[in-house]
Amino acid sequence: MPIAGATGASYVPTGADEGQQQLRVEVTATGEGGKTAASSALTAGVKAGALPPPGSTGAPAVSGEARETETLAGTVGNWTGSPTVFEYQWLRCASPTGGECAPVVGATSATYTLVRADVGDTMRLHVTAINQVGSTSAESSPTGIVQPLVIRARFSISPGATCTGLGVELDGSASQTPNAPITSYAFTYKNVPEGLFDIRYLETLGPMARELIPAVFESLLREQEPSYLADSANPRATVTFTWDETEGGTIPFSPGEYTRDNAIITLTVTDRAGATASVEHTLQFLQHGSKQSRSACPAHRIITPRSFTFLAPARFAISKTTIASSVHCATATPCAGTLTVLSTHVLAGRAQVSVGRKPSTIASAPLFTIAGHHTATIRAKLTRAGRTLLKHGRRVKAVVDLTSVSPLGRSTVHPFRVTLRGR
Repeated sequence: MPIAGATGASYVPTGADEGQQQLRVEVTATGEGGKTAASSALTAGVKAGALPPPGSTGAPAVSGEARETETLAGTVGNWTGSPTVFEYQWLRCASPTGGECAPVVGATSATYTLVRADVGDTMRLHVTAINQVGSTSAESSPTGIVQPLVIRARFSISPGATCTGLGVELDGSASQTPNAPITSYAFTYKNVPEGLFDIRYLETLGPMARELIPAVFESLLREQEPSYLADSANPRATVTFTWDETEGGTIPFSPGEYTRDNAIITLTVTDRAGATASVEHTLQFLQHGSKQSRSACPAHRIITPRSFTFLAPARFAISKTTIASSVHCATATPCAGTLTVLSTHVLAGRAQVSVGRKPSTIASAPLFTIAGHHTATIRAKLTRAGRTLLKHGRRVKAVVDLTSVSPLGRSTVHPFRVTLRGR
């Protein structure tokens, strides 16, 4: 088979000829009588040529933030010559352009964690490629100037997806500061209002409405007050989530069910100099409704709170529209529940005036949560009957029904008898 372009008196075999290929030359003589061709004998099979040393066709690259305590990672780049071994050496360069470099002692792996001595300099990675014939080296471009350490919040969540009633470990021990120690690790969370918009509903909206939804979502999240989880000098905290603060009824849940939206957890750290930094992660929940199976939940022991989770409400404050009461969560796990105030008697001097066989609802509060071993002020909205009963400074005997809701969705009513005085 003719070799394209091989028409000279000499020919250098290529890689395509290696192996069992044999070559011969065909010579064509042209004269007055016409053309005559003759061929040489076949050569032996073409042997492989000598392997060249490695050749760089693409410089090594470095990724990562150029900041003290951060880790840089390097690639070997692209090479010819089939190198079998790569050697690494990190260089510290006094020039912003990568000049005046010197090897960093002991920095001979593909990654390098920056130290204080690197601050103010740039870094390069020197890679040597080696094959059977020899070696060739290439260097990366310089990094940016290495910056000093700043306070930085970092934490992990384990497990990263969970269910109500299961312990979740928050670990902020990877946080850093140049002014050690970190004196406070404050964990808070906000519920992600996913249930507000069903995907099937969004698909029916026009383009403009679909663009507005993210803005509405961000606004709702921004206006939501964060809920407390933990705040101490301990970087680790184990927390247990119950149901959301709002009762079910959103698609696809039916009235009476409880829902659990995902939560955005924020860690804010403070060091001894008073500097702060924050970071947030999203915690997903595999079980979104109280009547769903827990088969998809992580294989952790379910923490079942005691049936009695609240202490008696105290310090009632009555305004024109609400009754505010201080409620304490008496367990290590968060408490969830509702609050309803029912009247039994109106007190007029020494006489007790019955308000009827069936108690009237004076005020009620929707589902709320309180962190374990913490106290919160719960505000119950006055009904029309409640505003009437409590006007003109009347004293009313009442029963406060605190209904606790377990992580599994079971509810238990705890009644407390109180005497209220109107405004």
